[in-house]
Amino acid sequence: ACHFLQTRQDWWQGWVTPNTNCQEGRGLFVNDRGDYECQWCPRATASLEGTEPESGATTRYCVECALGHYQDNTQSTECLKCAAGRYTDTNASQVCTDCRQGTYQPNEGSSMCIECPVGRSTRVRGATMLQDCVCEEGTYEPLTSVCESSGDDCGCTVCMEGLDCKIGSRLETWLQKVQEGLEIDEDEHPIPQVQRGYYSLPSQPESIFRCAEEEACPGGDPGTCSGGRLFLTCSRCPSRSFLTQDGHCKECEGWELELALVCAVFATICLTLGHVAVNWPTSLSSQWTMTSVFLAGMGVTTCLTFNIYADLDFEAIEPLIDLFQFVKIMAFDVEVLRAACLTGSDRQVVKYSTKLCVVPASFLALSLGALLLSAIPKCRTRAGCTCAALQNSMGMLFTIFFISVSLMSLEAFRCDSHPNGKTSLTSDLSVLCWESPDHGQLVLLSVLAILAYPLPFLTCTAVMTYNYSSWTRRFGSSFVLRSRFLFNRMGPENTAFAFWHNVRNFAMTLVPVVATNEYSLQVNLLMAIFLVWLLVQMHANPWRFVVLNRFDAFTSAIQILMLNNFATLSFNDRGSVDKTLDRRGGGERRPQQSASPSCGGQLLIQSVRPFHRGFFDNIRFGFVFDKQQLDIISSYLPRISLDAVANALELLYKILAWRFSPEESEPLVLTEFNRIRQRAEAESSKKVSVSRSPSVVGP
Repeated sequence: ACHFLQTRQDWWQGWVTPNTNCQEGRGLFVNDRGDYECQWCPRATASLEGTEPESGATTRYCVECALGHYQDNTQSTECLKCAAGRYTDTNASQVCTDCRQGTYQPNEGSSMCIECPVGRSTRVRGATMLQDCVCEEGTYEPLTSVCESSGDDCGCTVCMEGLDCKIGSRLETWLQKVQEGLEIDEDEHPIPQVQRGYYSLPSQPESIFRCAEEEACPGGDPGTCSGGRLFLTCSRCPSRSFLTQDGHCKECEGWELELALVCAVFATICLTLGHVAVNWPTSLSSQWTMTSVFLAGMGVTTCLTFNIYADLDFEAIEPLIDLFQFVKIMAFDVEVLRAACLTGSDRQVVKYSTKLCVVPASFLALSLGALLLSAIPKCRTRAGCTCAALQNSMGMLFTIFFISVSLMSLEAFRCDSHPNGKTSLTSDLSVLCWESPDHGQLVLLSVLAILAYPLPFLTCTAVMTYNYSSWTRRFGSSFVLRSRFLFNRMGPENTAFAFWHNVRNFAMTLVPVVATNEYSLQVNLLMAIFLVWLLVQMHANPWRFVVLNRFDAFTSAIQILMLNNFATLSFNDRGSVDKTLDRRGGGERRPQQSASPSCGGQLLIQSVRPFHRGFFDNIRFGFVFDKQQLDIISSYLPRISLDAVANALELLYKILAWRFSPEESEPLVLTEFNRIRQRAEAESSKKVSVSRSPSVVGP
C-alpha cells in the first residue's frame, strides 16, 4: 500500500489540503520551527484572503483591524466598523471608545471625534450629532427668536451671578416652565436655577437681583420668597402686616397705635429733660455736670456713626449685624413702631414721608414738654419755655442727631447695584433707582429734606460762627443763650470748630452716596476724614474741657482702627464681603481662576510672622470655635486635642509659606523641623532608657 501511494502521488495529492492553504477563520503564521501553518485568528484581526509567499497559492492571513474598525471575537472573517459616537485611533482594536464629553461623531468607522463648537459640550459621552452639543455648565442657550432676529449665532450666554446653570440649560425651556406652566423633565431638559440669596422675576427669569437678606430669597424658581414676603427681592410684606425679627411677615396685632403713643410720651419726657439740662444756667452748673452733658451728646453722635458703616457696600457679619440693628433706632427707623400697621401701607414713599416727619414732631414734642413743665409752679423757673431756650435745645438736638438727619435726607440717593446691572434703593431693594415712579417721588422728598434740614442748619451755624464776635457784642446774652448748643462746648479761641465738626459729620454721610458701589473708596474716604480731624483736633484741642479733647481723640482713633479692619473685609463665601467685587464686569459670573504661586506666596509670607502665633494660640484655647464647631471637630477627630490640631495646622502653614517663598520662610521652617526632631530624639531616648532594648537605635 505504501508503494502504491508513493508511486502515484500525482493522483492522490490533490485530495489533501496543504498546511499553507488556510480556511476561513484561520490565517497563515510561522511557527517556532520556522514552518508555515494555519492558526485561528485572534481578536482585533480578521481572516482575509491573500497569496502564499512560496507557491503563490491562495490562502488566508489574520489582518489587524484598521483605524475606525474593531473585532472583539476570534476566528472572524471581517472587522466591524465603529458605530456612530465611537471611534478607534489605533490599529488592531478589540473595542471602540466612546467620544469623550465635548465631542461627537455622526459617521460609522471613524478614527476620531469632532470637537463641539466653542462654549458648547455634550451632556454624556458617545454623542452622535452636532445637536448633542449644548451650552456648557455655567452658561445657557438664549432664545431662538432673539438669535434669528439678530441674524447671528448667539452662542451661549454666561450665567450672571446668582444663577446656577447646569450643562444644557436653555432659556426657552425655562420660560415654558415659568411662564406657561408646562411640566418639564429637568433631567432631560435642564433649566437654570436661582441661587439662595438672589431673586428674579418670572417675566425675566434671567435678570438677577441681589436680596438684602439671604434668608428671604430661598432661590429655585423665579419669584420665590420665604416668610410670606412679596415684591421684588422679597423685601416687603403684604398690606396690614409687618416684618418680625426672624424675617417672617406677620399680621398687624391691633395695638400698634398704643405702642406709638407710649413711645411718643417717652420721647417727650426725654426731650424735656434734655431741654432742661442743656439750658441749665452755666453759673449753676459744675464742670462735672457740663462735661457729663457734653460727653453724652458726643457718645450719641459716635454711636450714630455706625449708621454710616451700615450703608457701606459690604456684607455685615456678626456682631456688626446686631450693632447696626440697634443703632437704627437712633436713625429714625419707623419700622420699630411698625409703620406699615399705622399707615396701612408698606410703600417706601409712605414710610419715608413718615420718617421725615420725625424731626418736626420732635421739635413739637420738645416745645410741648417745655410748655407743660412751665405750668408746674416749682419748675417754672427751670422750664426754659422761652424762644432763646427752645432754639438752643433744637440746635443741640440737631447737632447730636445731625448724622441721622443727614442720612435720612440723603436716603433716596443711596442705591445698591445688582448682578443684572440695575440698582435699587438701599433701604428698600424693591424700588428700582431712576426707573420706578416711587423712586422719583422719593428723590423729590429727599431733595426737599436736604433743603429743609442739613443745608439750613449748616448755613445758620456758618453765619453764626462767622458773626460770633460782632453778634455777641451787639445782641449780648440773647445771642449767647441761643447759640450755647454751638459754642458752649468749645474753648473761647476755637468757637469755629463747632461748625467744622458738623461739616465733618455731613461729609461722612455723603461718602456712601458719592462713592456708591466702591467699597475700598468708601473706606479710604472715611479714614481720611477721621485722620484729618484727629490731627487738627490734637493740634488745636478745641473742646472746652480736657476730658472732651481726649474723648474725641480716642473715638477718632477707634474709628480709624475699625475702618482699617473693615478694609480687610474683602472676601467671603458668597462672593465677597466687598459686594463691589461681584458687581464689576457687567454682573457676569466668570470662571474662577486659581491664584498663581507668586500671589499665594505673597499672601502667606506677609502674614507668617505676625499672624500664626496668635491665631494658632486661639485655636489651642478654643477661642475661634463655637460649641457646634467643637462638637464637629470631636466627631471627626476623637481623642485628638485642640493643641494637636493647632500644632498640625501651624506646621502645614509654615510648609506652605516655605513652598511659595523659601528665602523668607526657611529659617522659620527649619527651626520648626529642628524642634520636632529634638522632641522625637528625646522621646526615643526615654524609650531606650526604659526598655534597654538594643534594637532602638534612633528616633
